[in-house]
Amino acid sequence: MRARSVVSNTLVLAAAIALVLAMAEIATRLFYPQPLTGSWMVYGPQGILMNRAGGAAVRHEMPGKRVVTYAFNSWHQRGREEPDPRAARVLVLGDSFTFGFGLKLDDTYVSGLQRRLDAKGARGARGARGGDPHVQLLNASTGGWGTADELVYLEAFGDRLGLSAVVVFVSFGDASRSIDQALFEIRPDRQGLTPVEQPSGRSTLKRMLEGNRLYAFLLEHSQLLQLVRGAAMKAGEKKPTVATRPSADEIERKSAAEQELFGLLLRRMAAWCTARDIPLTVVTTGWPIFHFEWLAPMAREEGVYFRDLHDAVASAIGNRLDDYIIARDGHPNEAGARLVEAAAWPVLDERLTALPHRPLGGR
Repeated sequence: MRARSVVSNTLVLAAAIALVLAMAEIATRLFYPQPLTGSWMVYGPQGILMNRAGGAAVRHEMPGKRVVTYAFNSWHQRGREEPDPRAARVLVLGDSFTFGFGLKLDDTYVSGLQRRLDAKGARGARGARGGDPHVQLLNASTGGWGTADELVYLEAFGDRLGLSAVVVFVSFGDASRSIDQALFEIRPDRQGLTPVEQPSGRSTLKRMLEGNRLYAFLLEHSQLLQLVRGAAMKAGEKKPTVATRPSADEIERKSAAEQELFGLLLRRMAAWCTARDIPLTVVTTGWPIFHFEWLAPMAREEGVYFRDLHDAVASAIGNRLDDYIIARDGHPNEAGARLVEAAAWPVLDERLTALPHRPLGGR
């Protein structure tokens, strides 16, 4: 009898909790609507945050009723397609612009460049280039990455991918994020870098929830959970201090530090590619709100092939930037992605011709 009473009380308590949660969910949807966006970021080598590997597609709901889904292959790259053992595989590295934040896979500029390569390959199959392997772009770009994250991914996965070439898209904040993430320290002689492993416990809860199917389901269906998650993330953020306007000297020192680190990251990346006889191509996204005037002389000094797409993209956009960005977000929209694709194509058309074929390694 007592056992039956315990079971009965437990069921009543569970029903009451379910009712409260249901009412809270309804209230949230009515008064504090939240975007239903899943989580696709996991911890990777050296503590970097990277795209998940495989799994179900992840829903991303944005302002203006824009909804896209992101899917990934087993190498943490965008799209379901796995690396093709028969192809000349080209690793593409970048941040959220190159990832295609807010865009369907087919609307990203990496996918547009792949279509151009496929069309060129189809023409070549009927002509002199018929013996060249198919060129496959592997988009490992991840939102929030800096150049340091990209280098970590390259060193961790590059050899197993059996790469034929590497392409890096440089975007806003790549240098400053590389300093903030502290993945590398500059050696005392200022001529190289030492990798730094990030503390494994910096987000214990996130690590526990990675791969949890129930949590992933609720993120995409419960606005209440999204509200709680957002509040927890906000509570965990560092409280801003009273900011004073930096002096010209402080700005100059910060810029010099960013450029020094970026140069050494570029040197290490170039050395990795040179040791494997892999061509490295570095281009900017060309987006008009930032310009890397210091990067061209740095690339020449390091012997890295570099092209700045700024003039081509900025001139096409003119004073109509709003026509080329996702509303209330700022990332390139479909039209903006096509501009970057068109500007990058002449460079990659030249650089990704007659690439060597290399064997694909195992996991």
